[in-house]
Amino acid sequence: RQPSYMKNFTYAGYAMVETPRVVMDILTSFFEKYSDDDWKAEDWEAGDTYVNHWEVETQLLDIGHPEKGLSSEKQQTLLRELQNVLTRWSGVELMATSMYGIRSYLGGSTLAPHVDRLPLVISAIVNVAQDVYQPWPL
Repeated sequence: RQPSYMKNFTYAGYAMVETPRVVMDILTSFFEKYSDDDWKAEDWEAGDTYVNHWEVETQLLDIGHPEKGLSSEKQQTLLRELQNVLTRWSGVELMATSMYGIRSYLGGSTLAPHVDRLPLVISAIVNVAQDVYQPWPL
């Protein structure tokens, strides 16, 4: 059940919207730049059930990595563009709080429906690349 201090913005709890071209260009370029060795296994807290990390490892390309991450300018572009999309979608003036990177979900991975913690009221997933047997079931 949704906590009373949180608001649903759609009946389903999510919506698919078009990603700005500049966002896709930055993320795709970043994604294609690195090899399998550059992905970092994510550490999840005990009891964290957003993803089934105990069954299938998730990996991350950290866009904020001091040596291998995106430039500050590109990070700010991503934040600005995505904040604009989410503000238009929600009808609420938003303040960006965090941005992680590109996460790899492997076969058998699940991302459970969940309520983000405050201050993460609205979040986004940008599908950068996929190699799947069937479309992502949203």
